[in-house]
Amino acid sequence: MKTISEYLRRALGRGWMAGVLCLATLVMFGYLVPTEIAGITRNGTLAPRILDEYMFGWTTADARALFEAIGSSGRDAYQRFYLTLDFWFPVLTAALFMVSVLSLVFPTGSAWSQVNLLPLGFYFLDVAENLTHFTMAGAYPTQPALLWAVGPAFTIGKWFLIFASILLALTGALGLLRKRLARAGTTVRSPHER
Repeated sequence: MKTISEYLRRALGRGWMAGVLCLATLVMFGYLVPTEIAGITRNGTLAPRILDEYMFGWTTADARALFEAIGSSGRDAYQRFYLTLDFWFPVLTAALFMVSVLSLVFPTGSAWSQVNLLPLGFYFLDVAENLTHFTMAGAYPTQPALLWAVGPAFTIGKWFLIFASILLALTGALGLLRKRLARAGTTVRSPHER
């Protein structure tokens, strides 16, 4: 694992790389993904959201309601969304961005240096989630019971690791800022010290 962590740090742990990946992530989640979802749900008139967006997991009732509401053409569009975009780019781009940021804020030699591997977890859970939703859309109205059982866990796990990565990145960035300010002769006091 240490070798993978170091390889990713060398490849992605640069400020310019984090900037490029941040921009790509913003384009993915600010335009491409919402545009595709709006097409599937007809701007939320057929369904309020797709299953990927249920941060705390979805239920079988949520899935049935979505697949029924969007109809056969919507289910086909849902599968195309995965085949042409969601399997390949959005969360992978976000994961690589978070790897880059975590590599920068937890450099080699720090106790937390291998935390840059954490975003790979949310990427792999997203792939599992996408395969589940793709299969469910294609099989509707028949549903393999296993997918109903494990699908929500993939979604919850993905969102948990996304938020954990963001929290770690913010914590690491604050730690770096404190060190730089301390070197410059200024200290950052916490709110309860003021």
